[in-house]
Amino acid sequence: MQQRGTPFSHEVIGARQGFDEYVLENREANPNIHNGQLVVDINRSGMFRPTEFSSFLEIDRKYHSLKERLPADEPDHDVIEQQLIADSILSLELQGVNVPYDEYMLATAGFIPEKVPGKEIDLLLTTLDNRFGLFGLRYDEEGVKKYHEEHLLTDPAKIKEAFKLAMPLARTALRPHSRLITPHIDIKPVNLPKVFWSGYIFSDNYGNMQVTANINPSRRYTRARILQWCLHEGEHYDHFDERAESVASRRMSPAANLTGMASPETVQLEGGAGPSEDKLPDLAQSEEERNNFELERTSAKTFTAVIHNATIDINSGVPEKQVIKEAQDLLLREEPERIRTIILQSRDLPEARAVIPTYQFSYELMAPLFKVSDPEKRKQGLDEFHKRALTIPQMRQLVAAAQS
Repeated sequence: MQQRGTPFSHEVIGARQGFDEYVLENREANPNIHNGQLVVDINRSGMFRPTEFSSFLEIDRKYHSLKERLPADEPDHDVIEQQLIADSILSLELQGVNVPYDEYMLATAGFIPEKVPGKEIDLLLTTLDNRFGLFGLRYDEEGVKKYHEEHLLTDPAKIKEAFKLAMPLARTALRPHSRLITPHIDIKPVNLPKVFWSGYIFSDNYGNMQVTANINPSRRYTRARILQWCLHEGEHYDHFDERAESVASRRMSPAANLTGMASPETVQLEGGAGPSEDKLPDLAQSEEERNNFELERTSAKTFTAVIHNATIDINSGVPEKQVIKEAQDLLLREEPERIRTIILQSRDLPEARAVIPTYQFSYELMAPLFKVSDPEKRKQGLDEFHKRALTIPQMRQLVAAAQS
């Protein structure tokens, strides 16, 4: 594969991929490292030789050198600078250095998270209760149990089939603002009982993309939840394709086309995907199905808001048992152990500390762009958002320009 961009961008990519490989190779001996990819979530930058590291000290020295030598005229200078800072802070955390939470979030994800106001949580819960009321139920333990008896998919084979049917439908729903460079996504179902993620997108160095979907019944899937998940991942897919095209045409630096697990890149990645889930009710074929899809969307928003606040609380010294209980009391549709795992990881695992609060922030940041009434302005804004790497201030400017 032809390498494009400047030698410095190639050096950045090699360092980030080398950091990632070192983390994966040494995760069993390091309690601060989660059993998964920490640094690079997806690679659409082409084939480059990863830098070989034998210690975190070598990694830290390399990143210090890169920051010192970052050329002023390097394409996407500000984004690459953010990546280097984020990775450096993550390296410290993986070595057991406890960076204060606000400082860690600002250096990695690029913002200091604020709690969702209690009134907004109460409104979400009231709306959720009203949604359950359309099915003759209440949002309580009994009502949730009856709803699940009617709608929950528990057979892994049926869950797998639902994913296969949902992805084409989701991609059709994304067409109004998507160029859909690649018309198909391969879905690989896996059963991961101890993993709380629904799944992720993977890309090899040749650009072959695949969605890995966790079909374990503990995820409490319904048809609507699967459709919602596919809307989210489908948006990511188009986002990466457009950025890859920008790299190929040299409009963007290859070094800015890597998505870090703890980086401002994640804000842009999730900012494009989160609001797309709001299209879920539009996919309904009947009034009853629409009510069901509205319920699922409200449930997802409630989940994200509650977990966002719990992440801030547990990183601010609120007692663990209190934080977990309060979240479990509000999120009746989720398995208690899943909620507990997410909250503890948001405190104990460096990459989770940065990623989890990003969802709420990203949605609030980008949702106004999806709601712009002029379809041409909306499409133009989303095209600009997808095809190049942006800083958070640039994302805000893009939204404001589309709204004006």
